[in-house]
Amino acid sequence: MTRSLIPLLALLPLAACAPDLGTKPAPRSAASLASTAALPSENGQWPGDGWWQRYGDPQLDQLIAEGLAGSPDIAAAAARVAKADALAQQAGAALGPSLAAKGNGTFIRKLGSTGFSDNFAISGTPHLISGSLNGAFDLDLWGKNRARLRAARREADAVRVEQAEARIALAAAIATAYSDLKRLYDARDVTETTLRVQSDTAALVGERMRNGIETEAERRQAQAFVPAARADLAEIDSQIATVRHQIAALVGAGPDRGLAISRPTLGAVIPTALPASVGIDLIGRRPDVVAARARVEAAAERIKVAKRAFLPDISIAALIGAQAIDIPGLIAGKIAYTNGGPAFSLPIFDSGKLEGDLRASRADYDAAVADYDKTLINALRSVADAVTARDALARQMGDVRASLADSEEAYRIAQLRYKGGLSNYLSVLTTERAVITARQRNADLGGRAFTLDIALVRALGGGFAQPTHS
Repeated sequence: MTRSLIPLLALLPLAACAPDLGTKPAPRSAASLASTAALPSENGQWPGDGWWQRYGDPQLDQLIAEGLAGSPDIAAAAARVAKADALAQQAGAALGPSLAAKGNGTFIRKLGSTGFSDNFAISGTPHLISGSLNGAFDLDLWGKNRARLRAARREADAVRVEQAEARIALAAAIATAYSDLKRLYDARDVTETTLRVQSDTAALVGERMRNGIETEAERRQAQAFVPAARADLAEIDSQIATVRHQIAALVGAGPDRGLAISRPTLGAVIPTALPASVGIDLIGRRPDVVAARARVEAAAERIKVAKRAFLPDISIAALIGAQAIDIPGLIAGKIAYTNGGPAFSLPIFDSGKLEGDLRASRADYDAAVADYDKTLINALRSVADAVTARDALARQMGDVRASLADSEEAYRIAQLRYKGGLSNYLSVLTTERAVITARQRNADLGGRAFTLDIALVRALGGGFAQPTHS
């Protein structure tokens, strides 16, 4: 067979030449993006799988478990993984031999008179039967099929990482909605307290008016805040129901599932601290960055496929067959045959198709590198944004709690003075408005603490662990 290839290899100089498209761009490294000042080490740990359990709420744990088991988003991600694996299997099939069986039969039956002499009369059922086995094996001398397989595997790796990302995103979405539910319940507590306080104040002003100390204007002003507080309470109840429906949809259930969600019992937030070298190590902790890098590697392999398409394809083909013919009174016999040898395909002129394929593969690679760079930059930015918001919230909470303490004390003193006839209703109203505002802000920031911590955990990869790939 070696001798038979010599004249074929002699045609190599006639093959089309792959153009030089210049040096490929390289993905940016995390070290090239300054981030140490914005992301200082805080001796923290990377989030682990099941990070939401540290909030100490069994109901949240159950909801996330339901979501990971029954969400359509998770099912769709699993289907994409199955398809990517199937495509990799298809690509790998080109590296092995193929064998196909073929057969056919022809049967002849005379219909009516033929007009020929009886000397040509045919009795019985003439037939022709043949069968064959066809085998082929691509030698893949230049590694084109192997590069195609590597590209398919890296694409499958990217899709598998995106499946993990879908699970992380779903867990974060459920946890975020759950923290919103906690914030709404806390806001409801404040509104209920406000309604009670304003009802008491309205009653006190009414009593003072009957005693001739206040006027009808003050009584009506105090009374007006009571229905407004009831309206606020109804609005919060509507928002609570909406968030319950949202959580039910996230876990892959109908809205009735939301009716069974009770008030959250989240523990105190322990803010997530940044691990050491977060800017550099983030590339292996963020699933979107890992998936983008895998697609860069897949695109690089496709360039190899496109380049090697300029070289000849050499394969080995073999055929084994048999044929039987039987025309009674005329001919009958059997024959077996076999052949085999190299097959050769050489691109010489294709009006620029191969060059276009190569340029398209290179453009896809350049785009994949740019997408990776953008994903890495945005990943670092999302961590920096989350850290900035976390630190700002800590300062806000300190100020709001101090303001709340002062407002409540001022309101207590104003009530005592008002009841003792030492001040008018305006001073009570002013301090009451201030304490209500401080209570609402404190409740809002308490819920926001969970939301921002979840955002930081998500920005740090949400417990993703980079898989090994073949």
